Amino acid sequence: MSNPNYTAIMLVLDESSSMSDDVYADGDYRMRYEVMQEALHTMLEQQARKLAGYLTVDVGYFNTRYRMGAVDADPLLLNLAMGAGGGTEVYRGVYHLVGAFRDRIDNLPEDEKPGHVVVVVMTDGESSDSAGLSTAAGSLVTDLINNRGWDFAFLAAAEGAMSGVRELRIPRDCAIEEDGSPEGISAMVEQLGEFVSVARGGGEASFANSN
Repeated sequence: MSNPNYTAIMLVLDESSSMSDDVYADGDYRMRYEVMQEALHTMLEQQARKLAGYLTVDVGYFNTRYRMGAVDADPLLLNLAMGAGGGTEVYRGVYHLVGAFRDRIDNLPEDEKPGHVVVVVMTDGESSDSAGLSTAAGSLVTDLINNRGWDFAFLAAAEGAMSGVRELRIPRDCAIEEDGSPEGISAMVEQLGEFVSVARGGGEASFANSN
């Protein structure tokens, strides 16, 4: 039996070139991915310090390639270490990174498997992947939601980035869009924190009251 007090979070983060766009924050211009990193760190710290239960974080990044950045990490010690460059291949990233995460979970002893799993996909652009990759990624997501009870959240960090929700088959009420400003990104990640809290408690996590 899996551990009901253990939640595993997987962050699948866009580090394409558009993530380096300047946004105005704290009286200065900063890169979009820097604002996103800071907001995610704050959210994860709150999750680790304020809620009971064991929590780990895996992180994967994608542009026209994909890479793992952290595996089974302590959220209080996590270094997101994002960069930016290349195109936006959301479906390739989700298919390979989430697939590797699934395999890691599958290889754990049964009593060490997380009772709750949350996968967060965050991007600021429309995917440039082929239709074949979108189909494969969507089938993977559907299986993990329907057959394993995993929660998926899709965060569109700019207007027009929501197209991936349909192809990935993530429920629409588990997706949220902001305008890409520092305020928008921070508000979106704050709502993600509420989503994660509900999932960790075994509830039906969604952004239904946030859209």
